[in-house]
Amino acid sequence: MLDFVELFKIIISVYPEKQELTRDRLVKLTYLSDWRSTIVNKKQITNVKWYINNYGPYIENMYETLKEKSFDINEGIKERKKTNEKIETEIMTIVQFIINKTKNLNNNDFTTLVFSTFPLATSTKYSYVDLVEKAKQYLSEEK
Repeated sequence: MLDFVELFKIIISVYPEKQELTRDRLVKLTYLSDWRSTIVNKKQITNVKWYINNYGPYIENMYETLKEKSFDINEGIKERKKTNEKIETEIMTIVQFIINKTKNLNNNDFTTLVFSTFPLATSTKYSYVDLVEKAKQYLSEEK
């Protein structure tokens, strides 16, 4: 599993329009990547314990972790360095899938998409959500 900062760097390095990438969109893209991964691979890409608040999926201690790892999101987006790390094909496939499905959505449509995902639609606000369990539930209800 990656920590979220590693996934942030991957998303930043391949996102087509850096001017459209914000901290909030980056968090939501990370959430969507984790959600997609739990459906396809039965595991998250990151080690994030997702929390649902008024604004959607939230990463607790995000700012502390970013500071600890000396990573500034705005600088990362501005510099847009290609990551030197070898990225697993499985992870890259999911990230590209999520970017391709969302890159043309304006902020309102993008936020609507995030809030309509099964984990957010079926969870209460101000609670943690287990994406692996939600994927199992989603896949069993889909049949």
